[in-house]
Amino acid sequence: MKIYFYLKIKKKEEMTNEDSLRKENLKTVRSSLDHWIDTNNQLRLYKWIGAICAGIGILLLCVVLFQSLKSPLVIYDDGSSKIPLKSESKPFKIDEEQISRFLTEYLFLYFKWEKLDPDKIIKEIGPFTSDALSEKINIQLLQRRDRDFKNQSVSQDIAHVKINVSEKEITATYDKVLRISGIPLVVPCEASFQIVDGPVTNWNLLGLYVNGIIEHEGTKGD
Repeated sequence: MKIYFYLKIKKKEEMTNEDSLRKENLKTVRSSLDHWIDTNNQLRLYKWIGAICAGIGILLLCVVLFQSLKSPLVIYDDGSSKIPLKSESKPFKIDEEQISRFLTEYLFLYFKWEKLDPDKIIKEIGPFTSDALSEKINIQLLQRRDRDFKNQSVSQDIAHVKINVSEKEITATYDKVLRISGIPLVVPCEASFQIVDGPVTNWNLLGLYVNGIIEHEGTKGD
């Protein structure tokens, strides 16, 4: 009887251990399943948030594009009243008059100075000159300062500027007025220019750049 009772107790303990293991395994499976469900719910939430953000971004982009296509509102203010004006967007095209005005301003920046300072002159014309031509002009100015006008007080002005713009070429005639130690010297000049398109910047709103200059001093066409 004692042996039978012992075996019965042992068998009961083994069944209890198996039930405990089964419950632990079941608990582990449920925990893993709950974690997997939570992860999937989070992924769904993130997908919804991403879709909503993408929708808002597309909507804002459409609004910006729509506003950019609308004609800008122009208000004229004469000091006493403000008048709204209807505007119309048109493609911008550079014509001969704009090229002529651009080149005239360029010549004054290049040839009008109180002192032969290559760095200052290059800084003035740099935003409107190609890099290759800027380097060439800088070398020429340094040579004039260190060789032609060494130890001399030199200033220069420009007058009688005439610009001719055609489909074949862009030319200009002008007078350089050199003052060497206070003595004026007028040098008539004629030049042809190569102007190319380039990036539009805050300093160069037309996007025009002088890329080449062929100048003849002492000559001037009619």
